[in-house]
Amino acid sequence: MTDSVPIPNTNSAAREKVVVTEDEAAPSALQAPAAIGEGSGSVPTPSTTPSATKKKVRRIVRKKGSARGKNKKDDDSDVVNPILLEKVMNESNLPKAYSFEVVKTLKRINQILQGKKEQQRKKGSGETVSSTKDSPSVHVALQMPEGLLLYATVLSDVLQRLVAATNEGPAETATEDQQPLLRVSVLGDVTYGACCVDDLGAQALGCDLLVHYGHSCLVPIQHTVVPCLYVFVEITIDVKHLVECFHKTILENPSLMDGSGRKPHVYLLGTIQFRHALMEARRLLRSEPYEYELSIPQAKPLSPGEVLGCTSPALANQRASEESNPNAVVLFVADGRFHLESTMISNPHIAKFYRYDPYPKTLTEESYDHVRMKSMRYEAIQKARLRIQSKKEEQPQGTAVFGIILGTLGRQGNPALLTKIQTQLRRKNLRSFVILASEITPSKLALFRKKVDAWVQIACPRLSVDWGHALSGDASIPVLNPYELFVCLDQAHWRGGDDQSYPMDYYSQEGGPWSNYHDVDNKGRELTLPEPVTAEVAAGV
Repeated sequence: MTDSVPIPNTNSAAREKVVVTEDEAAPSALQAPAAIGEGSGSVPTPSTTPSATKKKVRRIVRKKGSARGKNKKDDDSDVVNPILLEKVMNESNLPKAYSFEVVKTLKRINQILQGKKEQQRKKGSGETVSSTKDSPSVHVALQMPEGLLLYATVLSDVLQRLVAATNEGPAETATEDQQPLLRVSVLGDVTYGACCVDDLGAQALGCDLLVHYGHSCLVPIQHTVVPCLYVFVEITIDVKHLVECFHKTILENPSLMDGSGRKPHVYLLGTIQFRHALMEARRLLRSEPYEYELSIPQAKPLSPGEVLGCTSPALANQRASEESNPNAVVLFVADGRFHLESTMISNPHIAKFYRYDPYPKTLTEESYDHVRMKSMRYEAIQKARLRIQSKKEEQPQGTAVFGIILGTLGRQGNPALLTKIQTQLRRKNLRSFVILASEITPSKLALFRKKVDAWVQIACPRLSVDWGHALSGDASIPVLNPYELFVCLDQAHWRGGDDQSYPMDYYSQEGGPWSNYHDVDNKGRELTLPEPVTAEVAAGV
């Protein structure tokens, strides 16, 4: 009696048929499935299956190579030999706490390579693909922030070795005139965030795939001009130490408790690398002996708890229950202040901000000078208004000139937002011109100081917030971001009075007309004109 019978391969995806015999008179219905799940291939003994008993046949068809009882998607052995993978990764000396998702990257590369081989076979090439000089190969671009750039060449070597091993055998067997199966280019331009994904640069290099490390999928993959793979590079940290540090700090600050002695509501936030750490910290803080009431807010389309330098969720200063607690706090996991400042700028009403740095394992209380920042930014807006007014007073037909800077560092610049800004300036009878720049420096802008009355930059809004007072090379020429321009043109309220929340919603689906997703997610919504900002309101800065 045969347990499995192979059948011919009838399509490109190899298949096999498994035929299992089952005794109709068997008292237990679990025996046959158990044998299938175990994959033992054992034959029933004569004592349990008499030869005279009539058999019924069950046929199960599965894809060849799929693991029984396992999800094929989660089986790394289907992509690369686990022993080979462990050997290559150990020799690479890449930090074990960093998840570079090598298997996922390798799988994507192999898919592209197999597709090219299939296309070559369809063209009727009679030569063996692996032995010809013109055999197909994959060109991959690696892009990563400066903090990860030191691992770029090591990752390139790892990927090349694994691609060669899974498709050709050892890499050393390739001849000199045969091009490698995988060519890797490392993009060396500075990468500040996910908005800097350089799919256009990868296209110019003729790459088949761009692998972007260290950031989330801010620019959707369906919008990139070459296939793009995002690798978050999640980092494993000591979450227990994080929780203990935070809990001890709260206990040492009784002023954070409400009248009944209850702990403050906690908002957990951080950068994308520590996404799983936030989830684990939430689980621990909710359990005994800590028992905090907490939440992980989300600014869609970002992941829960994820914060960008220009996009952060708006936080309610209250518990999830009906009773408010004026002492809500933020626990932020990151190795720097830049992303945390985004949350602080948009949520000045939160009592305390704590930042946990997982590298030195330190918890620090952070603060931000909201009054000074808003005072400087409102002063820049007023300078732009005064220059517009002075041009009108000098000549009846005189109009101020705005220089519009469209950032070209990856996908920083938004052409749709550029068109909207140009339209608003024309409606105010203001002239404008556009310059393209990957970096904004005072020396570049100083070249235009005799021709420009004000700048508006469509690159990173934090450039204006953090450095706008020094960017133009001339203190009298302001550098505004899109939100500040809308305020200057009386198309938006200045958030310096009762509402102290300066907007950080540039990649939020609920952002204002100055944000990137406003026209996509708010189609048909009219842009309502606000009441003019009075001097009294402005004085509340």
